[in-house]
Amino acid sequence: HGTYTNGGIDLKLSISPDGQYLASTGDGYNLTVKIWRISDGALIQTLPVDAPHEGGGYGFVEFTPNGIYLLNGLALYGSGSLGWYGILRFYEVSTGQLIREYIDLFGSPANGGIRAAAFSSTANNHFAYCIGQGIYSRLRFVAIDLDLVNNVIPVELDLMTVKKELRS
Repeated sequence: HGTYTNGGIDLKLSISPDGQYLASTGDGYNLTVKIWRISDGALIQTLPVDAPHEGGGYGFVEFTPNGIYLLNGLALYGSGSLGWYGILRFYEVSTGQLIREYIDLFGSPANGGIRAAAFSSTANNHFAYCIGQGIYSRLRFVAIDLDLVNNVIPVELDLMTVKKELRS
């Protein structure tokens, strides 16, 4: 992730529910996400995080309860009047593909950004996250179109096939 001088400070870590993988990300100017295989320490995925470099940012990682996805939460500083804002990115662990991205602009020039997240282990597509810090913190409850608990990867269905099957 780097050294203090190039922005690789304060690593955040998460272990997959099955114990096979470790995800890491840094704060500062190097917000790259890395996924490691715990059994042999091999680097499996390197997920570059495009972020403005005016002020760097803060990141964290969290595996979903089913281990299929990895959430990368970010607190970034945007230039001008934007100030601090947050991004939530869901990556598919096996491919490193970005599956969903959400931007939350709540914040101010002094604070903002996604600071933490937690998943429900029983509600398939629910999670919560915190944006902002101090007296400006807000808790958000979210339901999304990904199954975060069961071992199911969403599949795009051909609408014509679905209509045909419904008529049968």
